[in-house]
Amino acid sequence: MRILGLIGSARRLGNTEALVKEALLGAREAGAQAAVEAGAEAGAQAGAETVIQSETAVEVSLLRLTDLNIKPCRGCMSCVFGDGTCATKDDDMPYLLDLMLQADGVVIGAPTYILSPAAIIKLITDRFLMVAPRIRELRAKKRYAATINVAGLPSWDPFGSSMLNMFALAFQFELVDSVTAFSPGPGETLLDQKNIEAAHAAGQQLAEAAAGRGKKAGFAGGEGVTGVTGAAGAMQGSRRNVCPVCGNLYFAIFPDGKVTCPICGAEGRLVAGNAAGSGIGNAARSGPAAGGLTVEFPASVHSTNRWAEEPLIRHVNDWIIASKDTYRQKRPAIKELLQKYQRLNDWWIKRD
Repeated sequence: MRILGLIGSARRLGNTEALVKEALLGAREAGAQAAVEAGAEAGAQAGAETVIQSETAVEVSLLRLTDLNIKPCRGCMSCVFGDGTCATKDDDMPYLLDLMLQADGVVIGAPTYILSPAAIIKLITDRFLMVAPRIRELRAKKRYAATINVAGLPSWDPFGSSMLNMFALAFQFELVDSVTAFSPGPGETLLDQKNIEAAHAAGQQLAEAAAGRGKKAGFAGGEGVTGVTGAAGAMQGSRRNVCPVCGNLYFAIFPDGKVTCPICGAEGRLVAGNAAGSGIGNAARSGPAAGGLTVEFPASVHSTNRWAEEPLIRHVNDWIIASKDTYRQKRPAIKELLQKYQRLNDWWIKRD
């Protein structure tokens, strides 16, 4: 079993690195136990002595994303319109993709700076189209992810975990846990044992899922958002109304009561607490059983959200790839309209 830790922080041995390493320790522990149990089961079936395997059954590795040379997406669409490869040939994105796709599980950690994770996370996510033509191939093998978000203040962390989870979903990993720890100073996260325990448990759950023995946590009702600790005590209650697919806290609410998650497109409904369960069969309830307002999602959101296999393939084929022919038809008119702006190229600043 291969578990890869991805650290989206340039700080050496900071909060993110410490918690990602703790998650990898948890993964090794759970993976070793799964190997022991599997060996015992195989030995019993064969009538032989129990085979005890060590933690070497779990291979863990670390990669600091900020050490890589990752260039921005050029928007050239070569990856989907051309031969399926990216036109950028001289950066580390193919290397990173190979490592991620070889892994059975990944732990993705990053600090939240200005409302969302460090820029390297978005920079890599923007290169998602490199894997878009290979979605079925990637889905043929189940891969799992746990995310670790470290922020300073709950009020300045609206999108930390959500965008880390989007990273995982975009590259076709199944989410098993998402940890948020609030620790402003370098290494301060270690002063709260709950942060360490949450990261360790996330790694354990990741390894159990990769071994085919775990159960997907999900996010309905707050499960899977395990690390709301320390300064975030007041946030625990608000984490109940979360998207069951990606753990996002914030929704678009429409006049008819429909609710949509902006991260994964999951659709649900806003209902009064005492009416919960009346409108959607087998709903994933993201809130209290009674009293107040509750967001309810149908169980089908796990197969209908934008990052699920079939909707994502339809989006790539029916929208992205199909736009090639329609754009060609529009190109002559666009080219003529662009001439006005072409004449304004002397406005560019020429740096010495």
